[in-house]
Amino acid sequence: LSILWLGATSFLLSLCSVRFGRALLIPDSVVGLTIDSIGTSLPNLLAAVVAGRSGRSETAICQAFGSNTFDALVAFGLVQFIKSATTGFEPIGLLSAGGVERDSIIDLVLLFLYVWFFYFFRFRLTRGFGWICICLYAGWLGYQLFLVYSSGK
Repeated sequence: LSILWLGATSFLLSLCSVRFGRALLIPDSVVGLTIDSIGTSLPNLLAAVVAGRSGRSETAICQAFGSNTFDALVAFGLVQFIKSATTGFEPIGLLSAGGVERDSIIDLVLLFLYVWFFYFFRFRLTRGFGWICICLYAGWLGYQLFLVYSSGK
């Protein structure tokens, strides 16, 4: 029942955010990159903050690190699996410079940097680690917005 509730809520969030973006003449892809992604990450952020403030640092780290890493790896793996399945499981060239392949490589590099910085800060969620994550996200978002607006979509 909770999965159905989550699915219905996600669908409504997506539908409302697209209508909101169209009312303000904002492209759907920009709405998806900003409003929808923030909406799906806020529950993890709030859970991590609550867990951290109550002294359960392991739970806070799992919320901040585990769910986003799982999402990135499953989303990347699932997309590549489906793409491979549609071509008869032929090898996929990830080193080409277009579309999904380019974005997949960028996402994996960001994931690697995230894990490296997490290790560098000794698996602690510090203010410096937070700023690094915000800067990485801002750089990624700026790049994605550049792609959206330079292609004219």
